[in-house]
Amino acid sequence: MIIYINWNHLAIVNQNKKFIHDVINRVLIAYVDGTHYVVIEPESTKILIDSGLFSGESNARLQSIGSKYGTRGGVLENKHASILEVMPDLEAPLECDEKNKYRIGLRALLSSKYLDQPILLVEGKEGRIYELMMEEVRKKNNIGKLVYEIDIGGGDTTAANFTSRVDRRRVVVCLGDTDKLTPTGRFGQTLLAILDEAKKIEKFIGRVCETPGREVENFIPYEILKRIPLAKGGADRLKIIDRLFERQGGGIVDDCIWLYYDLKTKIEHARILDYANDSRSIEWVLRKYHLSDVREINEFNWPVWGGGIVENLMKNNSLVKEFCQFVRNDKYFEYHFYHWFCGFIFYFAGEPSNRT
Repeated sequence: MIIYINWNHLAIVNQNKKFIHDVINRVLIAYVDGTHYVVIEPESTKILIDSGLFSGESNARLQSIGSKYGTRGGVLENKHASILEVMPDLEAPLECDEKNKYRIGLRALLSSKYLDQPILLVEGKEGRIYELMMEEVRKKNNIGKLVYEIDIGGGDTTAANFTSRVDRRRVVVCLGDTDKLTPTGRFGQTLLAILDEAKKIEKFIGRVCETPGREVENFIPYEILKRIPLAKGGADRLKIIDRLFERQGGGIVDDCIWLYYDLKTKIEHARILDYANDSRSIEWVLRKYHLSDVREINEFNWPVWGGGIVENLMKNNSLVKEFCQFVRNDKYFEYHFYHWFCGFIFYFAGEPSNRT
């Protein structure tokens, strides 16, 4: 993420020199390794160099960071930027001023692992497909490099993994499938458990992000997914999906049926009653699936792909290439998913190593 320092002379003079020394050296390690994107105001780098607290190598790195402020400082104005401002205050606790904007004091930073690689927590084997999409979003946001450690949850373990990583004072972004069958349907139990844990935590650096739609598999466009074998039946079953898209008028609509279509398990009336039994959901199901009664949904052979969708996509190089082009250029991706990624991508903003 963006590590920001804006200190004046008086602030440094009034603080414990050892803490100033140790914090700056930790920040410089993050800069050299490219783990985070470090921005220090030019006047602050001059004050730190003149303090006499640092070695010649550290001073050279401070000078380098300060001299690049003209090109590096602009990221602070990006509305999506995730910024951790290091305060010249020994005892200042972690604070979150607004979404994705944090402040922390010297002691709190030194006792944390916020300068380590951020953690991307995902469910199951979804990490690789998220990597592909995030890399394309990175390029559009002019981020030099994404730096993160993928942690895998799934089912009951995801919430526990999230809490464990936050308790270790790591930067954690958790991407959770909503499991919704309709835009107004209820969340699945896994995401509800994660959100419940997040509410219990007073302060942490990171986010819990619910997928825009049902699952990450629903990010894959129909035109690509229909070339992956179905779990049961032949391609003729896809005609029913073709008709739904045709009646909907394409995919660039807020409540696109493809976002909530269950790709893994055949949708049935009992599951709608469980996950989407509110009046708005029922109306949506009737309208999108063109039914006069929700119970009619059991009468159709809805095509499903089963649980190996991501794996089947990733082992087909041609489809992977096409998927990356879709993420890069397609208006459907931009409309439904791009801005969601922008909401957390800067937590992983780093840069190529600055070692010389």
